[in-house]
Amino acid sequence: MLQYRYNKMKRISLLTIAFVLLLSNTYAQLITIGTGTATNSTTSGSPINIYYRSSHCQFVYTKAELNAAGLPGSAVMTKFGFYIAGAPLYALPNFTISMKHTTATNPSSYDGTGLTVVKTIPSYMPVAGGWDTLALDTPFCWNGVDNILVDVCFDLVVPTWNASGQVRVFNSANGFKFTRSDISNQCGVPTVTTSTDKPQARMRFSNIGAPTANFNADTVCANLPTTFTNTTTASCGTPTYLWDFAGLGTSTAVNPTFTFPSAGTYPVKLVATLGPQKDSIIKNVIVKPRPTPTISTPNPNICIGDMITITTTAIGNKKWYVNDTLFTLLSVPSITYTPKFNDTIKLKETSTNGCDAWSNIIIINRNPYPAKPTITRTIPAPTAPVCMGDTVTLVSSSPTGNQWYIKSGTTYVLQPGATNQTFKYPANGNFIASVEVTTPANCKKRSDDFLVNLNPSIIPNFTASPIVGIAPQTVYFTNYTMAPAGSAHKWYFGTGDSTILKNPSYIYNNPGIYTVTLEVSHIESCKGTTTKSNYIVINPDTTTSLIKDNLIINEDLVTISPNPANDKVTINYMLNQSANITFAITDLNGKTYFSTQENQAPGIHSINYNTSELSAGVYIVRIVSQQQSVYKKLIITR
Repeated sequence: MLQYRYNKMKRISLLTIAFVLLLSNTYAQLITIGTGTATNSTTSGSPINIYYRSSHCQFVYTKAELNAAGLPGSAVMTKFGFYIAGAPLYALPNFTISMKHTTATNPSSYDGTGLTVVKTIPSYMPVAGGWDTLALDTPFCWNGVDNILVDVCFDLVVPTWNASGQVRVFNSANGFKFTRSDISNQCGVPTVTTSTDKPQARMRFSNIGAPTANFNADTVCANLPTTFTNTTTASCGTPTYLWDFAGLGTSTAVNPTFTFPSAGTYPVKLVATLGPQKDSIIKNVIVKPRPTPTISTPNPNICIGDMITITTTAIGNKKWYVNDTLFTLLSVPSITYTPKFNDTIKLKETSTNGCDAWSNIIIINRNPYPAKPTITRTIPAPTAPVCMGDTVTLVSSSPTGNQWYIKSGTTYVLQPGATNQTFKYPANGNFIASVEVTTPANCKKRSDDFLVNLNPSIIPNFTASPIVGIAPQTVYFTNYTMAPAGSAHKWYFGTGDSTILKNPSYIYNNPGIYTVTLEVSHIESCKGTTTKSNYIVINPDTTTSLIKDNLIINEDLVTISPNPANDKVTINYMLNQSANITFAITDLNGKTYFSTQENQAPGIHSINYNTSELSAGVYIVRIVSQQQSVYKKLIITR
């Protein structure tokens, strides 16, 4: 038995808990707005007064009044009515109650738009002595935010008007506005007369019921906003919302947007609240990865007219844009073209998942080419001849950015370090020079070829008579040089004296052996020089000879210079008369390294010999005529 009672009490407790829980989700609330026992008069306007046969009135119950009456928030109005202080004598035909939300706090401005008919009674006969709360045909859902505008009207009362129909009222500035007529139906006719007699009202509200939370979301790409479309439904009222974007942010907007930081799957929660009722839903939102294209070029600084190539590592569909205009319909890894402007280049890559992204931007800088340089020659002067051994000075028309080249065949050979405006080059033969000018942007322009031709050299030739004499001796020089007309001549007689005569004579006053030099020059030719060493022999008297008259070879006048020698040697000797001379260089074993034989005229003779191929040691110089042999020692060092 004890067990039975315990189980019975346990069942009762569980039922009680269940009932409490049910009440927490379903409620009904009756509120009254207005207090006191004041009524309208039998002839003043009210929702049921028939002093005129048809009436139309409006009045507003504010949110503040609803809240003060005990209604905390949005709810469904299921009943509405007035306290009937005095019933009308006749029934009210087509009695109609309409409602709407409004931000107005009183009916001073007539509002006939957007009204919802909540109650229609074909013939309404209220009963005096209490509240007549009418069940609404269409419950009115109060949003908990706005005020409620009530619109009441009835058609022409039959058989006639009567001073009757009173409800309890309370004082409210501009609280009641009406129009009435004995002639026509006033429903829909704007109200015109204002009163402070605002009807007291009784309303019954029930809970709205939980909304059904739901939403849709775009499947978007990373770094782009996801748009959420709220599809929540509610039987009445407007829910409030709280979004939770996977803990990364929140929003209370109806249809928010949110940008997720990267690709991935994000659980998004929506909580919809309507009064005390709530509903929530969690859905996974997918954010797809976006491509990360890049474009590059070796150098965006180009010269006007040059082509440029831009490449990309993008693997998706590629669209190239130049100055925000599609460049090509082809999806290619690179583009090559000649910019006409300082173009802005970018690429849009679209991955297979549909996501796209812009690349970095490359701005092409087009730079002008320098002026084509010209070359002038300053040394020798432009009109002067260029001779073998001269150092030629060339000047570029550009003060900066020069690089000089010497042309070899068809190839231009860069001259290291030759970057100044002035360029010097030895004239050891004809040569072609050019200069290339480079701007800071690496735009280059080369000059035309500048040809430097060596002018021909004059080869002076002369004889003297006599070449042997007694001081004082007049010697006559004859110039056989082949030179252009107007050539200049200069003689050096070996005494320190000189002359510019073409065919001079000169008196040697002192005994000695003299070397004679002739220089010939012309403005269009290169100066030539011929020197005859030990050419003139002047004896002191008839009995003394500086040369041995009975010998063909004057052994005293044989000279070897330098001696010892290294790379070359000059051997001078003098013949007193014409003879067939054999000249040879041998080693001490008699091996001949050089030999020549020819008939030679009287006078000084020179042999220039390259000794670079001779080994270090002692050699013999042999000068042999038919009657005489002269031997001299030559030493070679290394």
